[in-house]
Amino acid sequence: MLTGVATILAAVVLAQPPGPPADARQLTLAREQAFVSVWLNGVGPYPFLIDTAAPYVALDTPIASSLGLPDAGEAGQLGEFTVHPVRVQALAVADWPAVSCDAYAADLSPMEQTFCMRVAGILGLPGLPRRFRLDFEKQQIGRFPSEMGPDWLEIPLETDADGLLRVLLTVDKEHTVDAVLDTAFAGTLGLPADLLERWGLLSEDTPRLRPADPGAVRDALQIRLTECAAGAVEVNKPLCSVLEDAGPRIGVRFLSRFEIAIDREGGKLFLRPRVALPWTDPPLRGAGLAPAERVNGRWSLFVAEDSPAWIAGIEPGDVLGTVNGVDMAGQSFGFVQRALSGKPDTFLDVTILRGNEVLEFRVAIEEML
Repeated sequence: MLTGVATILAAVVLAQPPGPPADARQLTLAREQAFVSVWLNGVGPYPFLIDTAAPYVALDTPIASSLGLPDAGEAGQLGEFTVHPVRVQALAVADWPAVSCDAYAADLSPMEQTFCMRVAGILGLPGLPRRFRLDFEKQQIGRFPSEMGPDWLEIPLETDADGLLRVLLTVDKEHTVDAVLDTAFAGTLGLPADLLERWGLLSEDTPRLRPADPGAVRDALQIRLTECAAGAVEVNKPLCSVLEDAGPRIGVRFLSRFEIAIDREGGKLFLRPRVALPWTDPPLRGAGLAPAERVNGRWSLFVAEDSPAWIAGIEPGDVLGTVNGVDMAGQSFGFVQRALSGKPDTFLDVTILRGNEVLEFRVAIEEML
């Protein structure tokens, strides 16, 4: 009898859908943003973008179809995406217990061109644990620390009516605003233009960095603030993206300087510094070139207005050939970004593909902002 019971129990265990392996806590970074492996109803791994500013979970429509996920509502619009609500019975991340949740099925294929990798979904707060740890330097997501030493800094964390995580941010010692923690925003800070203008921090005379083609990318205008602070964490000369349609946010350029632990239940954000505080946001140095999108293995380019590249005649949308003799075909975003940076008072020899022409440029490296 016992043998029969043991056999039945073994069969039940074997029938359970496979879960994430031990190394599933590893993150993949693409364009300074973090992707983690996710299992849906025991099937995976699927690379999902971790987005702490998303009060939802989204997945690519073909995945929802292949898994036969049941409908959970009528089709609608979510930002730029047409979405259809579906029900996920078991969503598993790392070694946490699987959760059931509603999700939006949408065509996420345009994101693949941006990140140069498959984007199977967006992992917003409903798919993340109530308490977890995130480490961009070690590229890991993990369980909330069992103990907090004196090197952890504590900041009050609020979950607003929309389910977003907010901390109080002080700018230039006199302006305060609630800012969203946004791991899908690569910058240091993002503040709306009207807010910056009202505070007297943005005018026609404010030094700035912006693309020569303003329509090429939204929220690309950047300025420097004097300082900002979140709790006891002070940042000198923070880089600030001027946002068009979004509210204040704190992004990965800020968060990656810390090991972070989020406790939504207790309303606390914990930061363990990996840099000396107060931290000074380093200058942006380069020739005014940045990779935009990769098409057929090569990167098109953003060009900054009034930059050495712009003055030399490189145009927005030009395709990058080589940098200092190294072919950029097939290279990652990070590799190309590093190749286009350098030390001040040095030069880059760049070849550009424009139509049927191959053009050569020598451009100086300068401090851009």
